[in-house]
Amino acid sequence: MRAALVFGFTILTVFQTISSHAPNDDPAVKECTTELNLAPDFLKHFEQHGKVLDESHKNSKCFFFCVKQKNGIISDSGNLNHDKFVNHVSRFHSNIPKDKFTELSVKCYDASTSYSDSCEKYYNFATCIHSEVSNFTNLY
Repeated sequence: MRAALVFGFTILTVFQTISSHAPNDDPAVKECTTELNLAPDFLKHFEQHGKVLDESHKNSKCFFFCVKQKNGIISDSGNLNHDKFVNHVSRFHSNIPKDKFTELSVKCYDASTSYSDSCEKYYNFATCIHSEVSNFTNLY
């Protein structure tokens, strides 16, 4: 019985994590999807696979920069505001402590700073966050 409850909780946690990476009710998600002419199910593929369907499609990668920019998470100079990112994303991932998100944010941002193109930079940041969140939730 205990094993069944733990399994059920784990499945629920993973489902919540996958389905809430960038909530579809976020106005920035809708705006960027429309502005970049992306398919309505574009984000679903990323949530399920941790990458966009066609990595050669520039607009797909620009989506992640666009959403962060519209949500005020990126400064005018193009740098990530870690506090704003953590506050924004932790609303959708209440099962992950904010200090863990801060750690992941710094780790993933540092790993993406070698990209001079903002779309590449924030796409790689998003794939890193997706991977790290998935790893974290699989541990608990």
